[in-house]
Amino acid sequence: MSRGFEPAAFDVLYRRHGAAAFALARRMLRQARAEDAVQEAFLGLWRSARYDSRRGSVRTWLLSMWVVTRAGGGPDARAAVLIRNDQPRLVLTDIDRPRDGRIYQAWLVRPPSLPVPTGALFSVGGTGDTTIMLPALGGAVRVIVTSEPPRGSTFPTLPPVAAVRLPVHGQTPR
Repeated sequence: MSRGFEPAAFDVLYRRHGAAAFALARRMLRQARAEDAVQEAFLGLWRSARYDSRRGSVRTWLLSMWVVTRAGGGPDARAAVLIRNDQPRLVLTDIDRPRDGRIYQAWLVRPPSLPVPTGALFSVGGTGDTTIMLPALGGAVRVIVTSEPPRGSTFPTLPPVAAVRLPVHGQTPR
């Protein structure tokens, strides 16, 4: 695919892969948020369309735009990494607010090293939903979120409240 591909080709792409994309997004987000995520992913695809066949099938490429996991930040909490235009974002839904004046901090896990802070320190609003921009994932196998002191930490001080396993290059997320 290249920039400016035909609307008919885009329609075929959506018909073939839209349901799988929605099913994956629905596993991690509430219905309305999942619909928004799929629309955003396909719009990003329409705008940039940088598919490279060396990166796997179209479905693998499309579904690897976001990666799903369950989060530990509340009974319904979920987390995902959505990648659009090569910019990774951490999406958290239904996550509890941090307690005791603490703040959430995002980390990249690149074994065998300790988790590396991303620079993202954040809280969540009343809905428990937030989206955080992340740096390049470069070799990371997971993104984790921990509850930390108000100014953050140089290493995680508590177990993760959310963790997103990133797919190995060329594999479809489960």
